[in-house]
Order: sequence, then C-alpha cells, then structure tokens
Amino acid sequence: MSKQSSLLIGLAYVGFAIAFRFFSFFPFVIDHDESTYLVIANELLNGQHYWLDIFDTKPIGIFLLYAVFIKIAGHSIFFLRLLTAIWIGITASLIHDIQKQWCPDGPAAWLAGMFYLGMISLFTFYGVSPNTEIYFSSLAILAIWLVFRWPRQWWSFLLAGFSIGVALIIKQAVLFDAIALGLFLLWRIFNKKEKMGRKLLQLGSMTAMSLIPLLMIMLWYIRLDALDVFIDHQFFLPGRYLENAHRSFTWALIPDFFIRYFLITILAVVTVTRLSMKKVPVTAFYLLWLFLALLAALMPKNNFGHYVISMIPALALLAGLVWHPDTVLPGWLSWLKIPRVGYAILGVFLVLNAGLQYKDYVANEDPQHQAYELIQASGIQDPVVYTGTSNFQVLYFLLDIRPPIAYPHPSLIFDDRFRTVLEIDTLKEYRKVVAAQPDFCFFDLTSDPGMFTDLLSESYQVIDTLGKTVVYQRILPD
Repeated sequence: MSKQSSLLIGLAYVGFAIAFRFFSFFPFVIDHDESTYLVIANELLNGQHYWLDIFDTKPIGIFLLYAVFIKIAGHSIFFLRLLTAIWIGITASLIHDIQKQWCPDGPAAWLAGMFYLGMISLFTFYGVSPNTEIYFSSLAILAIWLVFRWPRQWWSFLLAGFSIGVALIIKQAVLFDAIALGLFLLWRIFNKKEKMGRKLLQLGSMTAMSLIPLLMIMLWYIRLDALDVFIDHQFFLPGRYLENAHRSFTWALIPDFFIRYFLITILAVVTVTRLSMKKVPVTAFYLLWLFLALLAALMPKNNFGHYVISMIPALALLAGLVWHPDTVLPGWLSWLKIPRVGYAILGVFLVLNAGLQYKDYVANEDPQHQAYELIQASGIQDPVVYTGTSNFQVLYFLLDIRPPIAYPHPSLIFDDRFRTVLEIDTLKEYRKVVAAQPDFCFFDLTSDPGMFTDLLSESYQVIDTLGKTVVYQRILPD
C-alpha cells in the first residue's frame, strides 16, 4: 500500500470518527471521570504535583495526556472531544492496517476499522464518553501494529514496548493486552523455529522498553523526594482498591457487552466457527486478546461499562475476518458479500447514531453549562467554588480555578470505599472548604451532604436547582 493510500484511509477514518461522535462534542459533561482528568491535568499545568497536592486513584498517565490535550485545545470542551475523535480515527486506521497484514484483499480490513468506530461511538458509557480504556487500548493497538507491520525490525519492537509502557502509566489493565501479544509472538517464534535467539531478544527488548515510562515517572518522584508516595500509589493502591470492590458487582457486565453488540458478536462467532485457525493463526490471537481483555474488565469488580471498551478492538477484528477469502459463509449469510448492503447499513447507522446523539447531548439540558453561566452572571471576580457531592467538578476546569480540596472527584470524599483506599482525613478536607469560604457550593439532591449539612444551613442559601443538583450561594454579611 502506498503512503498516499494509507494517508487517505487514515483521513477517511478520522472523518467518520468525527461524524459518528460530532454531537457528543457539545455537552460539558458526559461522564464525570473526564471532568476529573481535565481538572487534575489543569492543576499539573499550574504547578501542582499529582499524589502530593491533588489526588485520584488512577496512575498519572491519563492526566499527563490530558495536559497535552489542554495545551493543544485550551479550555474548550468541544475541541478536546474533537482531539479524542481524531485519536479514535487514527486507532481505527491502525486496526485496518493490522487486519490488512492478514487480509490484503477484500473489505475485511476496512470493515474491522469501521466496526471499531461504530462500537466505540454508539453508547454513552461504552466509548462515547472519553475514558482511560480508549487511550491505553489505542496504545496497545499501536504496539500490535508496529510488530505486525515490521516483524523483522528491532526499532519496531522497541517502539512497541515504549507504547505499552506509556499505556501502563495510564492504566495497569493494559498488561492483559501486552500478555496477549507476548504469548502470540512466543508461539510464532517456537512454531517457526527460525532465528529463535534473535526473535527472543527482540521480545525481551520490547518488554524492557515497556518499563522506561514508569521508570521516568519514578525518577521524577525521586527528585520530589516522594518515592514512597509513588510506590504506594502506583503499586499498592490498586490492591487496596480491589479489596474494597463494590459488593453489588454482578457478572451481567459481560453478557450485556455481547448482547449490546449482538450483530458484531454474531459475525465474530461465524469467524471462529468458519475460519481455520491453522490457515489464519491471527484468529487465535484475537480470541486470546478478547479473553484477556474480558478478565481485565472483570478484575475491578465494578459494573462500569467503560471497563469493557478494551474488548472492542479484538471483537471488531474477529468480526472483520468474516470477509477473509477462506471464511466459508453459511447460505443464510451470503448477502454479507454484497457491497451495497454494507453501504446501506453504514448510511442507516450514521443517521440513527446522529439522531440519538443529538437527542442525548444537544436537545437535553446541560446543567453544568447552566451552572457555569450562573457563576459567570454573578459578576464575582475569581469565584471560589466547591462542587461537593455533585458531578460538577468540570467547573474548576472551565473557570480555571483551584479546587478548595485535594480530591476533586466527589466519590473520593463521600464514598467510604475510596476514603479507606486513599486513607483520607475527611475532617481536614472539610476544614479546608470552610477556610476557603466558597461563593458557590453544589450538592446532589439524592445524597447526604454529611458534615457539610450545618455549614450549608448556617452560611448558604439555595439559589437554584439544576437537574438533581442544588446550587448554594454564600450569604454575605450585612
């Protein structure tokens, strides 16, 4: 494939990614985790230090990534989401090229990329809202692309290892993707039995290179004289998190995923049952990758849709293999080979997806946007805001103001599980809020303000209710 053709394919995927996700660029908040990434990233850009001045449970990588995004897009939610769409479009083009190595002819490669775009752009908490899984999964895909595209080059293995390493400082779950790739490469080395020493060294160099980003972060914390903090939060905090997992966890997360993407699941099943893994060994790799990503989704024991995002690439690639020349389709699926059917399905998906996203993200009220306008209209210069139990922490980012406490995500203070995991002194954080004398406070109607109850009743008045969130303004002395 020429460089010009690759560029055009990449631009096409980016264009479709933007089209699929366009209406999701408008609301200030889709999922409040993204708001936390923005707030902490902005604080890092303002000179604060993660795990010393401001806290969350995730590794530092996602906040560093969003700091780069903010440098590019500023404080515009629209352009930040556009960057994510471009990222997803580029990932789809990598998926296309991975599949192209095994299916050089026919639509299998193109469709694998389109399946990925469609799946990750359809459901709010399964990819439309930017989350860590989107980014670390893409970096794992980059690593796979590098070693599949240039299997004989040392530099491709080194870059692949570094890509996995960057993903590792975003979320440790990428280890499961890395294990899938490593096991497949080992199988190929021992199966072919040629230049085994060289190939094993390449694999070892990739593994060693994956540690470099983590070591760079560790050295940074050593310079801050905070190595103990880094070790505890990077390595021991995830264990404490797992020990305090939600007891409401159910196994429904997995069947929900496969039913939610029922048509793609059916195509993947057809591939597995109709395509010889001996002829196309990558099928076994996709299955292994899917299985290990499933384990990664189950380990935290939380029923969060975004955990299964890392399963989407493997399922999309499996489904795309239905169009491999050696896949013998049953008669009732022969219509899949007709190109105009695919174009019709794509057209229907674009229209349907656009309609649903417009309804969800544009036509509905945006309470965080209303809160932002309310604060701006107050005329208060440099307002102090505390978002309490609400999911309005994006206001810190939009107003470019510092949170009065070190834990901007509301669950860290108001959820017993996170207080235990992070060993938070809630009384100390409460005193920080009192000392800051916020001009505005935001508390969810459905949750108890806890120790803030007396403060709100004595020093604040309700000025509005936005959705399920009560807006309080400080009562000024006469």
